[in-house]
Amino acid sequence: MTVFIRNGNYIAAVSVYTSKLLETPHCPITLTNRAFAYFHLQKYSEAICDCQKALKINKFYTKAWWRLGRCYEITNRWELAWKTYIRIYKCNESREKILLLRPLIMGPHFTKLEQLVNISTPSFCVSNMEKARGLIACTPIRERGNILSIPQQKLITKTSGFKTTWGNTFQPFEKQIKDSFLVYLVFALTQRLIQTPNDPYMLTMPNNTSNMPFFWTKEQMSLLGLSFIREQMVERKQNFLNIYEILQQHVPEFALLIPQKKFLYLISLTSTRNFTVLINNVKEQLMVPFADMINHHANPNTHWYYNDETNAFHLDATQDIEMGEMLYDSYGNHDNAFFMSVYGFSIPMNKFDRVRIMPSLFLHRDGNVTNKQFDKYRTHFKGTPQEVERHLLTYIYDRILELSYPSSLKEDEEWLKTHTEYTPEYFIHVALVSEKHILKEWINLIEECLGNPTKRQRKKWKSGKNERSYLKTVWSKFK
Repeated sequence: MTVFIRNGNYIAAVSVYTSKLLETPHCPITLTNRAFAYFHLQKYSEAICDCQKALKINKFYTKAWWRLGRCYEITNRWELAWKTYIRIYKCNESREKILLLRPLIMGPHFTKLEQLVNISTPSFCVSNMEKARGLIACTPIRERGNILSIPQQKLITKTSGFKTTWGNTFQPFEKQIKDSFLVYLVFALTQRLIQTPNDPYMLTMPNNTSNMPFFWTKEQMSLLGLSFIREQMVERKQNFLNIYEILQQHVPEFALLIPQKKFLYLISLTSTRNFTVLINNVKEQLMVPFADMINHHANPNTHWYYNDETNAFHLDATQDIEMGEMLYDSYGNHDNAFFMSVYGFSIPMNKFDRVRIMPSLFLHRDGNVTNKQFDKYRTHFKGTPQEVERHLLTYIYDRILELSYPSSLKEDEEWLKTHTEYTPEYFIHVALVSEKHILKEWINLIEECLGNPTKRQRKKWKSGKNERSYLKTVWSKFK
């Protein structure tokens, strides 16, 4: 490092390093040093360019990765910064450097939240990055290791909401509605906010409501066409609008305090952040700081439960979790209509997805489940087993063709190639692609059955998967 950098004369340092690069243009050390000078001159684009050039020459040059990460961090490009710092860790396990990523975690807010749950040395950090919102391991976590323990007094529970004045007044009407426990959680959350307006737990709550299903625009909803997903979303919102009318009539003091839009916002929070546990063998619904920020995954790496002995909610690792990996929970085995209406996201080619083709008939990705639903329709047709199956499949085929979407499968897939941000539109297209693939596969297998399948084709039916598992149950009818 030159005397100019030691003296803070970064303009002169840039000049010196530029001269050196004319002589040795492929020196990663000189490029990285000039990047350091550019950084202090707030010329971040030039610094990033030098770091990237240095890493093309030597991808294991840790100092270049570190300075690149600092440039991304100071320009608020958090996801790129995180990936860069993780690269340092994988190169030489610079744990002490990675643990300096406080701005990526939540800055000063994280300390307050640590105090809230008494975490002295957290093994995770809170990420607000677009494609990594949730919790990320900031140290290696071993299988069965405890990640989080939150005492009961720090939890927001249905029981505490039930015991509020609003809860006592609302109790006689709860049997009229679905998901009344969410309203009690709203009461408990509101009471907490009144008692402690600056409650650090609220720092983990999203301020922007536009991505929450209740606040999607008419234009966004129209993308779903007549999909069952849209009907589920509309029905769910209407349910809570009806509940708010009950509150206005019978719990007016709460309705005056919390306007309708704020109520839907709070319901969105309680819907997406609640856990059901047993406390001394009694079912309890509750909200848990930090744990309620964990994202869904079909193969979760965490397990949560309530421990009566410690009187606390526990979150443990179910496998070894490396530093930089996301923490995952499972929200259950649901179709995209459920995930979209409750959480506002969908899963690509969801294993448990289904498409409604009639008021009481769904085509599932699991063909065995669909086949069981077909039983009540088979009684409407007469003839040999093969003739009955042909009549049924013709009937199903016609119902599929009657479905109408505002976009084609090809259009949805093309749209997803150029749009990667996690917006409502993104998840809508992901859900539509999943639905339309189910319909496409059912059309293919119906056409195969109706087209006088050969013995060789029928033999393949025995190994059918997903939608085609239906064929395992009907192959003998086509002998």
